[in-house]
Amino acid sequence: MPSSGFVEAPPPGHIALEALADGTEVWVAHRADDSISVLPATLVADLGLTGPVDWWPEAHRLGGGWDSHGWSVQGFAPLPGYAFRRLEGSRIEVLPRRAPDEEGSIEARDAAPALDGPAHPYALLPLTASWNDVPDGRVARLDVSLVFGVDGQPRLCKMSDFLLDHHFRGCSPEFPALAGSFRVAARVVFSGPTVVRRRGNVADLAVVEHGYAGYASVPATP
Repeated sequence: MPSSGFVEAPPPGHIALEALADGTEVWVAHRADDSISVLPATLVADLGLTGPVDWWPEAHRLGGGWDSHGWSVQGFAPLPGYAFRRLEGSRIEVLPRRAPDEEGSIEARDAAPALDGPAHPYALLPLTASWNDVPDGRVARLDVSLVFGVDGQPRLCKMSDFLLDHHFRGCSPEFPALAGSFRVAARVVFSGPTVVRRRGNVADLAVVEHGYAGYASVPATP
């Protein structure tokens, strides 16, 4: 769950990414009828991994399958929107809790908002070279890969920090771990850079690409 934060809504008829207080990005949809939705820019999907929710301009959908309300066009669960408070002008206070699920008709493609800015979450974040350069509690785009080794939690390290051969066992314990539960087979690497959120000596968020872009299996030890 991201922190609260104050963001600007895009003009009516538009959708845009906005960053909250900790750097977590959300989608803010401001429809032509002046209604607003605040939706996540990432989603926990298969294997317990977190991936980005892109805006697909050709489909006029989030992730290709949700409209700007967060309702699924394919019958899946809605995107879990955030509660918010509208302030003066276009200012919005996003609250650190989920909004109640709504029910309604799927938005027609020709009524969908137009995209302002990047279609891919965290696309404008500068690359951070070192974990030690990431402020505690903040989101950063880090020059590391997400590595699942033989056992324990996945860790964040550079490809040069291990050998992709039959001796590979994962990042060594001094590298930061990713908190959470995952259903990933051992010896798997998701190539970086990786968007992370630091909480002390661990990350509580690591964003990998949908479709496992950068996915590489690693030979098991004989």
